[in-house]
Amino acid sequence: MLRKVTAAPFAGIRANPATVMALLQQAVRDAATVVIGYVDAAGVATQRVVSPITLRGGQLVAFDSASGRLRDFAVHRITSVARADDDAGR
Repeated sequence: MLRKVTAAPFAGIRANPATVMALLQQAVRDAATVVIGYVDAAGVATQRVVSPITLRGGQLVAFDSASGRLRDFAVHRITSVARADDDAGR
């Protein structure tokens, strides 16, 4: 069961691009659900709970729990990455 995200874990902080890539690659390998901070083309910041499938050509392909479908996310627009289970005591 996915939890609803009610607060930004890294509000106002932009993660290092190399760190974002490393965390996303690890999530793909582990089949782990993550919470990403994402800024769309209009500059609107949101958080998405996603299950990464693959990284290719600067795009994260992931199942987006909010829309219930696969989506492509431009990696350069991802501002933060946190495992969805980080606060579960693991």
